[in-house]
Amino acid sequence: MPQHDSHHSGHSHSRKKKEEYVWEWFWSCCNCGSHAGLSTTILLACPGCDHIRCEYCPMESAQILKSQLVTRK
Repeated sequence: MPQHDSHHSGHSHSRKKKEEYVWEWFWSCCNCGSHAGLSTTILLACPGCDHIRCEYCPMESAQILKSQLVTRK
């Protein structure tokens, strides 16, 4: 009777692709305070009050799945 290795039981295992992450920066409007999570690469001004991002607008970074990034064309 053939012996079976418990790790290799004849099933083909598909390898999952390792997910890649990137750091993305977001800002909040210091002028109106009602808009946050604005991408620094897409929005230069607040959509609510047209305030252009300045040194007083709070910034924060977040780790995002590379596959979920919005790309500009």
